[in-house]
Amino acid sequence: MIDLHSFNIAKTTQGPPLAQEFPSGSPGHLRGDGAIRTRDYALDRAGHLVVREKTDLRSLDKVCDQRTGQTVGVSTQFDWNRSEIDLRFLTLPDLTSIGEGHYRETLTCGGRVLEDAGGSTAALLARRLGSPVPLGDFLDVFSNFQAAYGPKDPLKHRCPTTGITRDGQFEKESCYGFPTRTFWGNTGKPKEWRENILSLRTGTQVGTVDELASGDSVESQLADHDGQNYLLIVEGGTRLKIYAIGE
Repeated sequence: MIDLHSFNIAKTTQGPPLAQEFPSGSPGHLRGDGAIRTRDYALDRAGHLVVREKTDLRSLDKVCDQRTGQTVGVSTQFDWNRSEIDLRFLTLPDLTSIGEGHYRETLTCGGRVLEDAGGSTAALLARRLGSPVPLGDFLDVFSNFQAAYGPKDPLKHRCPTTGITRDGQFEKESCYGFPTRTFWGNTGKPKEWRENILSLRTGTQVGTVDELASGDSVESQLADHDGQNYLLIVEGGTRLKIYAIGE
């Protein structure tokens, strides 16, 4: 947690390390190994910090009938089509844990399916928010930038959007290049790891931060204080860097 008055790290919390265990062999090979763990944050309507830790996994792809949206077979190739997801609720500013839930997300021919075994996550949401809330509706707290600002042109923007400033002026893109393997078969450094800041008014890039040189785990977040937008970057959980954003 960062104090925006003094720009100091006021409190930290530790979660499982972010995993980038990419499958061996060529794309679509006949194995289901590999895992990608990502983490993002949001504030719910009760003022809790919500941490979503998502582990993407591979399984056999499905053959779909595009007309009906039904499954008509199973492919012989693997794809990233299922996720195990943990939700954690923390109080602010002390970051005390007040509840955890787990659910599964699967991509099917009919779209995304959320599985909340036994309804435990739904019960957690009802306790934390004071009334029942469908899981799919609650997940809107993790902003859907594509829906809010329209689809991005892949020829101009190959990196996913990972943040929008609250005043709607700037967008954050996070570019991560899959790492290559070393001579000994170990996972090497990513090919790239940077944050791009774009103006939503003009569509132009106004800045970039190269995070590859640090060699540590990196967390980034947009923030604002007294009308000024900032990009906050924490390296290795301890080193805070602050960049003022402007056109």
